[in-house]
Amino acid sequence: MRLFLCLLLLLLPVRVPAASIQLAWDHEASVRPDTFVIQRSLDGGATWQEIGQRPGALGTTITWTDAHVPEGAAPPVLLYTVRARLATQVSGPSNLVRTSPGGQPRVAGTALTIPACDSQELTAANNACRNAVYLDTSLIWHTQWSAAQPPLPHWIVIDVGTEALIDGLAYLPRQDTQGNGTIKDYTIAVSLDGQTWSAPVAQGTWLWPTRDQEQIVRWPQTQGRYVRLTATKEVNGQPYSSASIISLFAGPGPNWTPPPPLGATCVRTQPEEKVVVLTCKLP
Repeated sequence: MRLFLCLLLLLLPVRVPAASIQLAWDHEASVRPDTFVIQRSLDGGATWQEIGQRPGALGTTITWTDAHVPEGAAPPVLLYTVRARLATQVSGPSNLVRTSPGGQPRVAGTALTIPACDSQELTAANNACRNAVYLDTSLIWHTQWSAAQPPLPHWIVIDVGTEALIDGLAYLPRQDTQGNGTIKDYTIAVSLDGQTWSAPVAQGTWLWPTRDQEQIVRWPQTQGRYVRLTATKEVNGQPYSSASIISLFAGPGPNWTPPPPLGATCVRTQPEEKVVVLTCKLP
């Protein structure tokens, strides 16, 4: 049985109004836990207080809301842990943590296209860049590897199809027995026209205790149509990049007035194995 620990770091502005923070996580293990235990620290992790429980469950996007976010003159730093409990045993860290805070919904794969990538293998195999949005794990995008092996960095552009508010990307590595091209270090940029790109809206390192997991990166909503994922390092130091499925989180564009947000806008990173960090700001 594999259980997990999820660490969330939330940075709140000064004198914020009463608000809630929604935690969301996935739990996929061989045994369903009895409960999830939510703890919060207000002193940087020196002491922890249990603030809630949720019935145990298996599946994706399991949620719990902290409806009593502390207020005060100084901006508090809130640390959260979410643990699975089986009878009297509380879990340690797990490699299966995948946290995706609120924000825009995942765009259907049928709505996405790949207008460009820097390299693709079309001679020895059908590893076209367009395969990355086909939602078929038997297909992959892979940079050229037969006649030549162009070096990193490699990039791929995903088109939402219309101007939108974009706030996340999901990356599923190839699901076959080969790990070549799995991205380790990455940067992500957004563009309105596919020509002029923003500064990176997200960047970091993906760690791969198992290759069957999906990596999710969230960032503050950014107006755009195109997202460019750039791989700067491969998991085994090889010159390739590959992907099984790349998807985006996006919603209606700038002419749409979104409802008031229920919680925080979060950016997800994974600085260490088995640790997920969310840096969040209340609206």
